[in-house]
Amino acid sequence: VDRNPTTLGSMRSPAARAAILVDPACFVYAPIMGGPDPDSDQFASEEILGFVRLLGAEGIDVEFLHGARLEERDLAEFPLIVLPCQYVLDADGASRLRSYVEGGGTLISSSRLAIMNRANLLYESIPGGLTDVVGFSETDMAAIGETVQLQKAGELTAGSRFRQAIEVVNGAEVIDRFGADTSPVPGINVEGMPAIMHNRFGDGHTWHFAFDFGHGAHHAPDGSAFSVFRSLLEPMLPLACFDPLRIMKSSGACEVHCLPCPGGAVIMAVNHTTEENKIDVERGPSIAAGNVVAIDLDAATNATSESIAGLIQFTLPALGTAAVHVVLPDGRSGIQ
Repeated sequence: VDRNPTTLGSMRSPAARAAILVDPACFVYAPIMGGPDPDSDQFASEEILGFVRLLGAEGIDVEFLHGARLEERDLAEFPLIVLPCQYVLDADGASRLRSYVEGGGTLISSSRLAIMNRANLLYESIPGGLTDVVGFSETDMAAIGETVQLQKAGELTAGSRFRQAIEVVNGAEVIDRFGADTSPVPGINVEGMPAIMHNRFGDGHTWHFAFDFGHGAHHAPDGSAFSVFRSLLEPMLPLACFDPLRIMKSSGACEVHCLPCPGGAVIMAVNHTTEENKIDVERGPSIAAGNVVAIDLDAATNATSESIAGLIQFTLPALGTAAVHVVLPDGRSGIQ
């Protein structure tokens, strides 16, 4: 920092590329709707934590928004907004989310969306105020299932509190459907019904899981089980979530951070292993035109970086760290 006061001494935390709605009202209803399961009071938290785990695995920073105070933020600053367990949603919140998607935003929802308003009044049509936006309408709810079976993706490793019976509206796209219903509890059978939906609304996209996708991701063991959840979510993530950086290739356990600073941004790569590693980082649109200047951290680390065709290639020795300053055109600041 002493050798590089202008760059390292003025770095700021990067702006979040995704927002997750968290509303205390939804935590009140989760254990009520979850039935006699002793873990019902933890269910809403685990649904949210599952999405945090998934987005974190993609290197996407997350910010939390209060579902009842959406007017306090410009939603357009987030390429992605996630609504896990958003059972309660007022008309004003629905209107703001409608405008967000119509203007080009991406919305991902799961489980039972917008069942009631803040006055505890159930909506006549679920999801309230968003049916045409998300491209589906809820008609019923199946009994609690031990696992989730999908026709294309197969069996997901964690159980689902809710499995919605939904019908398509306005020509929305069905990505996958429920497979065989193995729930031992009598109730409506959702086999063959839409389980994952995609809809275009205005300039934006909406995606919906008709089951508790985040809950499953939270409990999925590392490895192939968790990879199934990642493979389902990844096609839904807008490219803007990965701007300004995207890791293209890594030969080992490395991490990369992009920290805005006056005049550009600092990109820092860290090798957590005891072997030399290489990592290729693609510069996103917001910093693609910047000139890359190496930052002297410590000559003893012998780390190098090279900018080639939009990529920054780092060679990191054991436990090494390298940093570069991306100088943006016209002195434009990377601080958002």
